Amino acid sequence: MSQVKTKLVRFCYCHLAEPRAVVEGQDKKYSLNILIDKEDRETLARIQKAYEEAVQEGIEKFGQSFKGKVTPLKKAPGVGSRGIITDCDADEKFSAPEFKNKYML
Repeated sequence: MSQVKTKLVRFCYCHLAEPRAVVEGQDKKYSLNILIDKEDRETLARIQKAYEEAVQEGIEKFGQSFKGKVTPLKKAPGVGSRGIITDCDADEKFSAPEFKNKYML
């Protein structure tokens, strides 16, 4: 498994002391979101590289069909779309100033 070392990031929506269910009835889990400045190209490149390595490892382990099942790295704007990284400038629910010029992981 890959590890990604980041530069300076900000944690938000932290649930580290007590697990929380996102939706009522789901299993409670510990979680946090990470805000990454869009100017931090080094961290973003490390994340991209680790993502590509993980996809390749999955293909080697499970076959070519694995690639079609992979969650995309970047989330497309819109409700319900899948992705690992959200562009906060492209998503209306992140209109607060602390989300400006950030990606959320």
